[in-house]
Amino acid sequence: MSFTGGATPQAILCEQDGPVGIIMLNRPQAMNTISRQLEAELHEALDRAERDPSVRAIVLAGAGGRAFSAGYDLSAQHDLETRLMCCGTGGRSTPPRRTSTGTCCAWRSR
Repeated sequence: MSFTGGATPQAILCEQDGPVGIIMLNRPQAMNTISRQLEAELHEALDRAERDPSVRAIVLAGAGGRAFSAGYDLSAQHDLETRLMCCGTGGRSTPPRRTSTGTCCAWRSR
């Protein structure tokens, strides 16, 4: 399977210029915030690029020119409470730390 083949993504666009794979976050109306759909499509595209021997480098870009990405889409909550509870932050501002499930951010949204 080629890097640019596969499912038709909606939240990202994939192109290839020689050995360079280009992944464009395609949610300019939301400053390319990371939604569940965008995250899933991004992981899938990165996996395809890793399996494609013709891709030697990957460039991530954001559509629209206003922002590469404003981070996670907090309007969708994006499992934020679950991720924060794994840290046990309890609403305190603490430094990020590594847990058994990976690095967890130390802020709480209410």
